[in-house]
Amino acid sequence: MFACWLPPLFGQIDGKFSLEKYTYFVGEPIMLIFELRNTSKETLTVPTADPHSFCSGYAITVTGEEPPGPPGPSTCDKVMGGGSCAFGFTRMKPGAQRTQRYLLNSEHDLSKPGRFHVEAKYRVGYTTGEVAEWTGGQELSFAETFDIVLEMAKDSAAADAAVRPYLADLHSQDFERRQEAARAIAAVAPASAEEVLVEMLDDTPLAQFGIEGLQKLNTETARQTLASLALSTKQEWARDRAIESLGDMGDKSYLPFLVDMIGKVPGSHQGLFKAIAKLGGDGSLATLIPYLWSADAATQNQAIWALTATGSRQALALLVAKLLDPNEQNRYAAGAGLVEMTHRSPSEGAWPGADFKMNSALWQRWLLAEGGTARLYAPDQCGPIERLR
Repeated sequence: MFACWLPPLFGQIDGKFSLEKYTYFVGEPIMLIFELRNTSKETLTVPTADPHSFCSGYAITVTGEEPPGPPGPSTCDKVMGGGSCAFGFTRMKPGAQRTQRYLLNSEHDLSKPGRFHVEAKYRVGYTTGEVAEWTGGQELSFAETFDIVLEMAKDSAAADAAVRPYLADLHSQDFERRQEAARAIAAVAPASAEEVLVEMLDDTPLAQFGIEGLQKLNTETARQTLASLALSTKQEWARDRAIESLGDMGDKSYLPFLVDMIGKVPGSHQGLFKAIAKLGGDGSLATLIPYLWSADAATQNQAIWALTATGSRQALALLVAKLLDPNEQNRYAAGAGLVEMTHRSPSEGAWPGADFKMNSALWQRWLLAEGGTARLYAPDQCGPIERLR
């Protein structure tokens, strides 16, 4: 479907979504473009934020040819937590236009050929006042749908050619352009960009994309680079991201390395415990169980959350036992972990209710009746939830 300008409200502002084309090949960055235009005779103030951030006002969904799941609560319905979101404001003169680009590959799995349906929405507030007078102003919503086709590239040269303009943009003096380039390269991670992704780690604003791209590339060089980063970096966020990536990359030879890091990593162990759980499975329980009864309450909680990633039936009994833990946060972690692993819940919604004593009895009965044979799910396998009775 071709995008068109939507009619402006009160003659103030209008906008449109568009795509550069409708047929792409796998491994090609796909940019969704939104153009905002001031159609009034006054200068307007509008908020700005990275379109990929949760407070940007964008809501983008991409669906493939798979049929939708049944209606009802789902483990996909995770409650959004808090967090910071950098944004500012800009003044748009009459007739001015502002363009933002959203990389579909960054947030959606477009790694296989097929037909995909894109639904794009954007909600934006604006006011005629100065930035200092911002109180929310008026608000508009824009929406558009597109259908795109992904085909397999004939050879790697096509993917390299698609990324080449972004490689050049890494040297731009415009930070937003550099960030967009780094995000695009990381999202598609062609083998030819391995050296570039490694170099991104030394560029602090772009390091997160270097880690993401190396994880997707998942070569021995990529894994060795992330292990070295986990040991050497003084930035806690980069160390934690590198550790989590090693857990997701699936190379079990890095399990001893991660276990050895437990005594070397200051602060939270949540990412480290989870990476160990993912790589070790049943075998990771010997490492995690002692921390379930650590003298440090935060460490206990982090170990409980990690049990969910083991995929182990033995972890089910440990989580059920922790439903009666004296610490409320530990009880919640155990309840949420059971929901994630089994896709069952004792409450009407997707996540556990507050009556953990009653929940414990329900889970104990279920464990005896079905715990040995029920299908278990990984944390990233979201789907519909069955009511536990």
